[in-house]
Amino acid sequence: MIIFKKKDDVYLTFDGDRHDMQQLSDYFTFEVPGAKFSPQYRNKFWDGKIRLANLKNFTIYAGLWEEIIKFAKELEVAVEFEGNKFDFPGREQPATDQMLEGFLKVVQPAKIQFRDYQKEAFKIAIRKQRALLLSPTASGKSLIAYSLCRWWEQVHERKILIVVPTISLVSQLQGDFRQYSDGKYVPYGITSGVEKDTNTRCIISTWQSIHNMPSSWFAQFGSIIVDEVHHAQSKSIQKIMNKMLICPDRIGLTGTLQDTKTHELVLKGLFGPLSKIITTKELIDRDQVSDLDIRVLSLEYKDEQCKLVSTYKYQEEIDFLINYEKRNKIIARMAGDLPGNTLVVFNRLAHGQQIFSMIETEKDKHYVAGETDKELRETVRYLTEENDTIIVASLGVFSTGINIRNLHNLIFAHPTKSKIKVLQSIGRVLRKADDGRKATVFDIVDNLKYKARDNFVLRHANERIKFYVDESFNFKISKLEL
Repeated sequence: MIIFKKKDDVYLTFDGDRHDMQQLSDYFTFEVPGAKFSPQYRNKFWDGKIRLANLKNFTIYAGLWEEIIKFAKELEVAVEFEGNKFDFPGREQPATDQMLEGFLKVVQPAKIQFRDYQKEAFKIAIRKQRALLLSPTASGKSLIAYSLCRWWEQVHERKILIVVPTISLVSQLQGDFRQYSDGKYVPYGITSGVEKDTNTRCIISTWQSIHNMPSSWFAQFGSIIVDEVHHAQSKSIQKIMNKMLICPDRIGLTGTLQDTKTHELVLKGLFGPLSKIITTKELIDRDQVSDLDIRVLSLEYKDEQCKLVSTYKYQEEIDFLINYEKRNKIIARMAGDLPGNTLVVFNRLAHGQQIFSMIETEKDKHYVAGETDKELRETVRYLTEENDTIIVASLGVFSTGINIRNLHNLIFAHPTKSKIKVLQSIGRVLRKADDGRKATVFDIVDNLKYKARDNFVLRHANERIKFYVDESFNFKISKLEL
């Protein structure tokens, strides 16, 4: 038998039969994807594995209680959770549907109705206290966060922390909360250089601004929401969560998870069990987001170019593509000619600048990257509501959480296989446009296949197409000879 007890709101401790505990450790040990490329692995300081059940101090993340029960059933190991009912993992708060529905009616914004799945997400978070809520971009996660904060302010006296990945999201969430409450409920925003101490009950901060604060600073919070929680494999976010020793309400919000067991279990450990709220396809079918077409444009290169690129390593192939003038001209011409508002996303600054300079158009056009100041980013967000606009933006800035209305077209200028970046970027065009036009994604594929060898970015394109199939998106493949 293994006996688990609550240590704090971060960890459970465990003790029991040595053989059973070794099985527990083995069950929660995973190879980290890409670990073999890290200097620590190459220098033999690390074996490339993550161990979630620690046999040195006998701790495991408290949010893994469901996985512990699954382990016990699969390996036929007896487990027991000791402590009073309030310490027992997985206990639910006694809140009735009538009570929760009544509260939502009180805080409901004047011009916005709670959707059924938003109500369900709210109920799950309140009852479970710890939850990982999976709900896609454009599903209204900010309204879920708003309703949770209003509830927590009524049921405890401690502060509430919302953690977001970017400066833009701090301003955006403040604006959303201001809109929902008709200006009566505006959280305090923390970004770099802003005072960390405030009397305001609800605080929104980038994780970069607070991860080095001491545990004593985090002790003021009784509830935390981490938005875009798929970033939580970052050591800085784990540091934040590990410092919140007495914080029972721990909610993670995201639209996408990586397809790795390690990633999912770390998030479950930090926050709690996964609850899938709704899918993008369901939102499209309900007509609550824009209908979506994906046009996969396969650029077919000449044999001599395919032969040359077949000798390249990955980075050399990327360098060839982003500097290939004919390819960049095609992207720039598409951006200039497409009707409506268009977002072009790139990864390398020089590539984005090159495409931006090539776009010939009478429309407004704007370049946005990491160095673009906060005020200009906010201005660009609102320009799409007034005029046809072209935005050339870095993946890092515009793939996560930015809410832009009236985006009609998205062009992937950089080949990527990151599921999170692809699906988060697609989320930028899913918010329903005022004119009701369908959203269109243009996925540029570079076919440099030579004999039986697929080039690197062609393999990446195949991964993206798998995402589209899994998400039940409509897509069509066409070819363009170069």
